[in-house]
Amino acid sequence: MKLLLTQAMAALALACLAPVPQAQAASFTLTGSFNQDDNVRLFSFHVANSSPVSLRTTSVATGGFDTILTLFSSTGAFLSQNDGPPGSLLPNDATIQQSLAPASYILALTEFDNFQLTGPGGNLSDGFQRAGQGNFTAALFGSNPSEKAFIDVTGAQRTSNFSLTFDNVSSASAVPEPATFAIFVLGLASLAGIRFGRRQSSNRS
Repeated sequence: MKLLLTQAMAALALACLAPVPQAQAASFTLTGSFNQDDNVRLFSFHVANSSPVSLRTTSVATGGFDTILTLFSSTGAFLSQNDGPPGSLLPNDATIQQSLAPASYILALTEFDNFQLTGPGGNLSDGFQRAGQGNFTAALFGSNPSEKAFIDVTGAQRTSNFSLTFDNVSSASAVPEPATFAIFVLGLASLAGIRFGRRQSSNRS
């Protein structure tokens, strides 16, 4: 437990609490793949100057799984979420376009319909709806018994691949695996506990 806690705090310190690099805004594209439907991949990025930022997947159009993007502050506070154009019932690439202040941020990539549990007012540590359900899309959307994973809402087979682009940010990187989500959740919860303890100590003094 102590080792996991140390890893959690180290991951948070490296990915989110480091000083914001004073670099020119640029675009970064990160690619990879999921092992199963309920995976949660986390990314850390930095904004050096107040500016409109675009975060988007580009893999659905080329056969990748149907995506959801969820944006959090560096402490895990929910900021926004997108799973494609409003009202669309078809698989779409997710896009978040938002003006952001200079800071570090966390972006979560999940497969539809693995939404963050609590939404506005919630936190990354609250988790996601399909956590622990493994390959849930075949049961939800599939019609062929041989289908196992990465099935979209139309019942079509998709690949496990993703491509994620960050526009107008100073840096972007994937949070190292394994146990990405578990480590981050534990780290955020520990960080919140430390801050609460400091406030309590301050109030007593």
